[in-house]
Amino acid sequence: MTKKSSILVQGTLFTALAALVTVTPLSTADAQQRSVCGKRDAIMERLEAQYEEQPVAIGLDSKGGIMEMLAGPSGSWTIIRTNAKGLTCFMATGVAFEKMSPKALEPSA
Repeated sequence: MTKKSSILVQGTLFTALAALVTVTPLSTADAQQRSVCGKRDAIMERLEAQYEEQPVAIGLDSKGGIMEMLAGPSGSWTIIRTNAKGLTCFMATGVAFEKMSPKALEPSA
């Protein structure tokens, strides 16, 4: 896949997802910045159906939100955040995902 087609695919991904979920402000402070948000189940189903993306990493952020990274066999990836009220928002999407093995820790001297 060329860089130009990768950019086109990601633009299409974002446009398609934006059309499928409601646009909701992240917070009062970010009222002017909007993010694509919706129900987690619907977002996960769409990413699986269209891009074959599956969860590859998960963690908690400093505000108690759940951060998840999903990736697909084509190299597409998505980072989503679910807040305490259950609202899930897209944080980032991209291409060229590669799984890395953790570097072995060397024993301390």
